[in-house]
Amino acid sequence: MRRIRSDLAKFVPYSFFIVVPFTEFLLPVYLYLFPNSIPSFFKFDTAYNKRTHLLEKRQEQAFEYLEDKLMVLMRKVAKSEEEFLDPTMFKKNFYEIYYEISKNLNYQDMSSDDLIQVANFLDVQYFTGTESINKIVNIFTYYLPTFTMKLCRWLWYRLIRRKEAPPFTDPFLKWKDLDFLKFNYFPFEYLKKKFLMYQINQHLHQTKLEDEACLAHGIKDLKISHMKDFSRARGITSITCYESLKGLFNREWLAVTTHPKFDANTKIWYSVMIYHFLKDKNRELI
Repeated sequence: MRRIRSDLAKFVPYSFFIVVPFTEFLLPVYLYLFPNSIPSFFKFDTAYNKRTHLLEKRQEQAFEYLEDKLMVLMRKVAKSEEEFLDPTMFKKNFYEIYYEISKNLNYQDMSSDDLIQVANFLDVQYFTGTESINKIVNIFTYYLPTFTMKLCRWLWYRLIRRKEAPPFTDPFLKWKDLDFLKFNYFPFEYLKKKFLMYQINQHLHQTKLEDEACLAHGIKDLKISHMKDFSRARGITSITCYESLKGLFNREWLAVTTHPKFDANTKIWYSVMIYHFLKDKNRELI
C-alpha cells in the first residue's frame, strides 16, 4: 500500500510527459532534478537491481558516517569497540548506554547534513527542498561553462592548430564544493531540518506499524525481495541467504525493537550497531 501511494503521487507529474506531445524531450531534465520521481511500474528489473545496488552503497557510506559518532560515545563511557561489539555481549552493552545515547546522540538535535546521512542509512527517499536549486545552479555555474570551454578547446586544437589538445584542467568548482550554495544557514537550515525530520519520522512510524504487523502475523509469507526491502528500510545489512535474513529479522529486530522502551532514536543507533556487528559476519551467514 505504501508503494502504491508513492507511485500514484509520482505518476501525476510523470503523466504530463506522456500525455503532452513533445514534452518527453524535457524528461531527462526533470529526472536530473528529481531522480526519485519515476513510478516503480515504469522501471525494468535491471534498473531496479541497479538502483538497489546504489541504495545499498549509499547506506553503507551513511553507516560509516554514523558509526564514527557511535564510537565516540563508546569511548566516552569507557568501553572498547571490541568489548562493545562482542557477539555475546553487544545487546547487553547497548542497554547499558541506553540513556547516554538518548542524551548525546539524539537525531532531533542533529544538523541537516547529519539528518541526510540518517535518511540515507534508513533508505528514506527524502526531499530537502534545496537539492533541485543546487542542481540548477550547478548547470549554469559548472556544466555549461565546462562544456563550452571543452568545445572551444577542441575546435581550436583540432580545426585550427590540427593537433591533439593537452589534458583539460578544470577551472570551475561544483556547488558541492561551495559551502554558501549548500544553504546550511538560517532560515534554509531550519526549514531543511524540519522537512527532513518530518520525512524521517514518517518513515520510522511506518516501519513501526510494519514491525507490529510482522510480530502479530509472522513473516513466513514475505518474498525475498520484500524481505530485503524491509531490512534496508531499517538499516540492516542485506544478507544473501533468505533464511538467515528472516532469522535475523525475527530474532535481532522484531523481538527487540517492538519493546515499548525502544523509541525512534534508540532504534536508529541499534540499527547502526547491528550493521557494524554484521559487517564482518555476513560471510559466515551466507
